[in-house]
Amino acid sequence: MPVDVTASSEEGLDLERVERAAECVLGVLGCAADELSLAVVDDQAIRALNRDYRDLDLSTDVLSFSQLDDEPSRARDPRDSVSLGSPPRALGDVVISLETAARQADEGGWPLEEEVNRLLVHGVLHLLGHEHERGGEDERRMKAEEARVARELKAAGFGCASEDLT
Repeated sequence: MPVDVTASSEEGLDLERVERAAECVLGVLGCAADELSLAVVDDQAIRALNRDYRDLDLSTDVLSFSQLDDEPSRARDPRDSVSLGSPPRALGDVVISLETAARQADEGGWPLEEEVNRLLVHGVLHLLGHEHERGGEDERRMKAEEARVARELKAAGFGCASEDLT
C-alpha cells in the first residue's frame, strides 16, 4: 500500500501511525493497491493552496486534489484490487493543516490523532468522488460513508473523531 506522508510540522503527531491509518482507510475503501500522497502542513501553507486552487483566501482543515479521471465508480471491491492484480492508481493528494486540526481537536475534546484521522477519511472520500457541499443525498451518502470508514478505522485500533461521523 503506497502511502507517502510528508510533514512541514509534526508536533504532537506520530507520522508512522498516520501512515498506517491511511493504509487502513485505503483498504476499507477498496483502494489497498492504490497510491496516496498525504501532506501535513501549517495554516499558512493550506491557505496558500486554498487561495491558488479554490480562489478562497482563508485557511481550512483539509484539501483534496484528485488525480482520478471521471471514472463512474472510483472505489473498487477490496478483493479486486489485490486478488485480480489491478494496477495501482494514483488517487491524488490530501493536505491537512495540523494547526487547524489541533484547534478542532481541542474544541471537540479528543486527541489530535483522532482529528487528523477524521480529516484523512474526509479527504480520501473527496479523492474518490464523494461530495457534501451540494447537500441533500450527496451529503447524506458521504456522511454515511465517513461513519462506516471511521467505525472500521476504530475497529483496527486507530482513533477517529466522530463529531460528524455518528
